[in-house]
Order: sequence, then C-alpha cells, then structure tokens
Amino acid sequence: MKDEVRTERQQMNKYIQNEHPDNTELIEDPKDIDLEEVLYAYDSERDGSDADDAPEEERPKEEVPEEEKEMVYEVYHPRNYKPREHRLWVRLAKKIGFFLAAVIVLAVIVIFGFRLRQVNIEGNEYYTDEEILNYIHYNDYPKNTLYMFWKNRTPVTEGIPFIQEISVSIQNPSTLQVEVTEKIIVGAVEDNGTYMYFDNVGNIVESSTSAREGVPVVSGLPIEGVITINEKIPVSDDSALDAVLDLALKLQQYQIEADQLIYSSSDGTLSFVKGTVTVNLGSGRNIEDKLTAYNDLKEQPELENGTLHLEDYDATKERIIFSKDSK
Repeated sequence: MKDEVRTERQQMNKYIQNEHPDNTELIEDPKDIDLEEVLYAYDSERDGSDADDAPEEERPKEEVPEEEKEMVYEVYHPRNYKPREHRLWVRLAKKIGFFLAAVIVLAVIVIFGFRLRQVNIEGNEYYTDEEILNYIHYNDYPKNTLYMFWKNRTPVTEGIPFIQEISVSIQNPSTLQVEVTEKIIVGAVEDNGTYMYFDNVGNIVESSTSAREGVPVVSGLPIEGVITINEKIPVSDDSALDAVLDLALKLQQYQIEADQLIYSSSDGTLSFVKGTVTVNLGSGRNIEDKLTAYNDLKEQPELENGTLHLEDYDATKERIIFSKDSK
C-alpha cells in the first residue's frame, strides 16, 4: 500500500513541476503518514458518511411515527398480544358468567323471598274457604306466592256452580288475595227433579240436582215452555214473576232465610216457609212492615208448627194472629 502511495506522490510531483515550475513545495514522503488514518479517511470519503465519525451520543436521533411505535410495541411485547378469537371467547365467557350469576340470584329471591304463608279469601257465601282453596289447587302446588299466582293467572270462570269468577292476586310477597264473585241467585224453580237457579231479573244462571241451603225454592209460578240456562223463566203472567222476584230480593234485604216461596195464581197472594212456620203475606202491599214484624217475632219459642197471618198487617196494628197446626 505504501508503494502505491509513493508512486502516486511521484506522479503528483511531476505534475506540479510541469504545471507550476515556480512551486517548490512537493508532496512529502509517506514515511510519516499513518496508513490506518489514510485508509479510514479513504473509506469515509467513498461512503460519503462523514457524520459517522461523530460519537454515537452526538448523532441526531430520528423520531419514530406513532403508528410505528404501536407496531414496535406489539412486536417487542408479545406477552400482551392476544389473537382476536381469544378475545371474543373471553368476552363471551364473561357474559355467560354474568348471566348465570343473575339467574342464581333471581332464583334465590323467588324461592326464599316469596314463600306463601297466608291466603285471604273474600266474597264467598255459598262456598267455604276450604272449598275455594280446592278450586285454586292450593294443596297441589308448591307454597310459593309467585308460582301460585302464575298457575291461577287466568280467573276461574267455568265448572263451578254458583261461581261467576275466582281471581287471584298478590297482596305482598307472602300473601295471596282471592276474590270470589258469586252469581246473584235469589231463588230456584224445580223442573223434573233439577233445581234451576235464577238471578234478580229472572234469568236462569245455574242448575243442580240438589237444593242449595239458603236459596228458597219457588212454587206456584205459571210456567209454560222449557226452562233453559241463560234465559228468563218462561211464564204466562209476567206480574207473577215480578211479585216473586220482589219478595225474594226483600227477603235478602231483611236477612230472612226462607226454604220456600209460594205464589198463589188464584188470588195473586204470596207466602214463604221457614222450617215448620208458614208466613202468609197476602198481596205485595206493606211488604216492608210485614217483614219487619216477622223479624221481631221469629225468635219467639211459640212460633213453630203453625201459620203466621200477616195478610192485613201494617205498622199501625199491634195484633198479629198465629195459628197452630192441628195435630
């Protein structure tokens, strides 16, 4: 390498002498030249990277864009990188866990927070509380307020004589409210061994093969035609039916129980029977006074096995006749 440099020096000296004869300065002999410095300088000029000679700490730092930073972060931090499918499964598992936890909490609330401890029944006169409980299947279902309400969410309306509707509601988490709506029944007429029960306007609402306690059976009405449920009692004289209906409603108003109502078609008079006593009321005049008098006398021990004559009674009279039946 030194020979090459010396040869190049000699060529340069000849060039200087030819072109500049007055210049006495010549290129020095390469004995004092450090070959490593020459080579290093030659390589630097060839690569054009003079800036590389500067110390590393003095070199300018290039700024990395934000997108590349994120990319570098993902590349050089593989522990934080999770595939997309993995993340989806994690989300799904969390949702299922939350759902199951909610179901468990709800089940605990329903089972332990709605234990049925009391049932209130209102509106039943013809049926006892035990009979009403049987109709709503109280003994067939778990004693849970919500479950019992759900099983009876539709009111019971069919298959129960004298009952129009049985509805169940929740009064509080441990109590059910049962409302019984009974059909309005004021009397019955007998038709070939079947008792046809009618309401306050004379419509047949129920039929039964047995007489219902507390419901008077009417006799003496001029019935013609076929007696049919949900239709009015067919009579040849509407005034007779009106008189019987008026008396039946008055008996309920004055809380008088009768076993039988009798209408006399020959003279249009009315009477009723309670136990061994027959009460003759005559026509429909002063019916309120006559029923009040009966209520005042019905507890008398002598009032049995006979007929109480109230045909001509009014509030101005003090004398009432009671005739004993002959033995």
